[in-house]
Amino acid sequence: MFSQHRSLGGAGGRRFVSAALFLLGVFSAGLLAPTASASPQTGVVVGKFELGAPAVSTFVLHGTLPIPGGVFPRADGKHPFGVIDSDGATIPAQCELVSQYADETQGADVVEILARVKRPTGVQPGARITYSIVEFLHTPTTMAPTPATAALFATPGAVTLRARDVFNHRYRADLLRGQDGTQVTRSGSAAIQKRFYETMRPTGSVLGAPTGALPHFLNVHAYATQWLGEDMVSLDLRVHNGPSGKDKLSSIDDPQDKLYFRELELLVPQGWSVICDWRDPAMGPTHAEPGFKVLPIIEALSDGTLHMIPRQGQFERRLVLVKDAVVARAKSLVREEWLGFCRRGTNPQGAQLYSWWNPGTARYFPQRHRLPALDHLNAGSTRSKLSFDLNKNADCLINGGSNGGPVYSPALGWAHPWGVKYGGMTSGTEIYLYDGISTADSASADGYRLSQLSLRMYLDRHPVALYNKDGNPTQYTDWIVHGSQFDYLYMQFYLQLLSGYDPFGFDKAPLYQVNYVANNSLKPAYETALLSHKPIDLQHQVRITRSMKVLTWLGNDAMAKDDLRMQAELVRLSYHDLPNSPSGASMGSGMLSDMHSVEANPGIGFPFGRGEGWSVDTMCAAYSINSRAWRGAARGWFDRIVALVRDGQADCSGTIQRTLSNKMVGGLYYARQSIEQAIVENALWSMVESVYRDAEVNTVNELHTVLRRSVYSMVNYPAWSDAKKGPWGQLAVAPLSLQLPPFCGFIPPSGTSSGVDKFQVWSSFAYGYQLTGDPIFLDKALMMAGGNNLLTSLKNGNYSNLENRAALLSLMQTGP
Repeated sequence: MFSQHRSLGGAGGRRFVSAALFLLGVFSAGLLAPTASASPQTGVVVGKFELGAPAVSTFVLHGTLPIPGGVFPRADGKHPFGVIDSDGATIPAQCELVSQYADETQGADVVEILARVKRPTGVQPGARITYSIVEFLHTPTTMAPTPATAALFATPGAVTLRARDVFNHRYRADLLRGQDGTQVTRSGSAAIQKRFYETMRPTGSVLGAPTGALPHFLNVHAYATQWLGEDMVSLDLRVHNGPSGKDKLSSIDDPQDKLYFRELELLVPQGWSVICDWRDPAMGPTHAEPGFKVLPIIEALSDGTLHMIPRQGQFERRLVLVKDAVVARAKSLVREEWLGFCRRGTNPQGAQLYSWWNPGTARYFPQRHRLPALDHLNAGSTRSKLSFDLNKNADCLINGGSNGGPVYSPALGWAHPWGVKYGGMTSGTEIYLYDGISTADSASADGYRLSQLSLRMYLDRHPVALYNKDGNPTQYTDWIVHGSQFDYLYMQFYLQLLSGYDPFGFDKAPLYQVNYVANNSLKPAYETALLSHKPIDLQHQVRITRSMKVLTWLGNDAMAKDDLRMQAELVRLSYHDLPNSPSGASMGSGMLSDMHSVEANPGIGFPFGRGEGWSVDTMCAAYSINSRAWRGAARGWFDRIVALVRDGQADCSGTIQRTLSNKMVGGLYYARQSIEQAIVENALWSMVESVYRDAEVNTVNELHTVLRRSVYSMVNYPAWSDAKKGPWGQLAVAPLSLQLPPFCGFIPPSGTSSGVDKFQVWSSFAYGYQLTGDPIFLDKALMMAGGNNLLTSLKNGNYSNLENRAALLSLMQTGP
């Protein structure tokens, strides 16, 4: 399979070797070469999944597996893997693409493996069990759903969502029809998943002001999964108030203002039950109607006021629809007991298993960096810690309370925000370069659910949804105006639409229901508090995207992947190279403004920091999971980033950021901040691995040059302080006058912060060493860590700041 050798990258520096080099390993005659036999042949073990034994005796095992290039998809359409069941039988495995190599000819770099298996005989629920993944070339088949679930999908109106407005008009969406858009997201021998999109439409004929129904109401994505042999359907819902108004020939996607409603109810046929991931106080008791059970996902308020969802507001819920006779099976499914996690180790032939820890398949997150092994922390202890954190925060959701952080707010009607009200909360809390490390290492379903929980509660306070009529995120390219002289994007946009021209049509939304609610004191008591919670801003967007990425890379979660795609489109709408008006004006925070700045003053730095760094990170994640067409259209965005950092980087020091802020060295100078520098360096590393590796060699070399110069600037004077044993948190890089040269090799009076940064910068030291092989990076890291041995010091940190130390800990474990 894979050898342990590494090659030097760039100017004699080290990097983890690409998967292609490993194709000469001991498995070159197996998965990595076509088989001559038409019949399935069970090959060697290439991976293993671990999980806690589910409470049910049979289940659909599923999990993600990183793989070498060229393995999947295949030109002949066959699937390459099987799962060894507990009785020794090989089960042909369904294979789904999770993410893909930068070089598209190499195909998937992470896949999801699915197969229906049996729990080992005599094993009690919760005991740790493993299943081997083997080479098993076979022609894929598509499962036949059970008669019960097939009938559910075949019956119009079987599963609906309905709401009632202030005037008691009803609106409905058929969740298994997708009147406005349908997309297959999984299809094979173990599971079929479809995304249905539908806008809720009024059921009556009285429309418009003064007291009629609105032309349309809430919008619903329903991710419905049928499982082999199961009389149940997973149903993940995104409900939002963010139609984009892109289709000018139809009013169905016209934006609304705030929407007020009495209740939101889910209807399923009699004989079916609804199991929720967590019941929250906004839910009501199930009741019966002729032919249906009705679950109020959001129950009417007892004081007669109405619920409110703001413009572009959204929320998500994870449910299972199940026949009454097998409710216990649904509880096992919704608790993610069927999710397996790939393991590190070797097979009987001594070759490394495909995993996040194998250098040849280290394909985790946009960085594609080998994860650190956490044996020193004990997997059982890690699972206990993750379960504790899950229960602590889930208790708030279930009971409507708060815990002083990260859940500061009690429940606010249907919403329960995660974090403080300010979307740019100061502190390093959840500013993680990597996440999900403990979950992956300990194979913890509760750790995975913790990511589901945090994402759900973050989205409750993140009103940025903008979806086109077909249910896909609106795209930057949808809004380009082709003027007579130049193209432009006619809007002032930064995460949300700012003042000025409104291409979406928010300013044309009907207000008669909003005004009626206000004039008759029908606003809910929680409205002011909910609206005071601001969306997570671009400078801190990793707080919300971190969970999206965990659910993508560890679970191939379709809803989270769409969340990530939406966030990437918000990035492109906010930071692009086009004017913002027909006059040619550009926003000061936009890419075009940075391009003008670098063109006029190259080689002295420019305002490129954490907001841009996390934007690149988000775009790299989206690039990893999106279609070839999307990637082709987005490549120019990345190319412009490359040109900016190449031409804008300070010639004399290697720093990239040159920002003026009264929060940095008192606003006395242009300055750079070490945490922002580390975030940008991490983003550029991700761009190499996600976008350009093996696809654009020259661009990889350009980015490596930029990175080397940047990371060297972190460990040398004037950025580095031997006295304080770390890089200055803030450092003056240039005088306020552009007519004067930057500070090169000296610090002006009051030109640093009072302290150094030992929080965000650790992984940059790993990147620096891997790029250059220069021991200075490890020497300076040891100075920061203290002690006599860097690996020992990093391990002694236990869980503290693990997400930012990850790359360095991994490097030291493999031996620099």
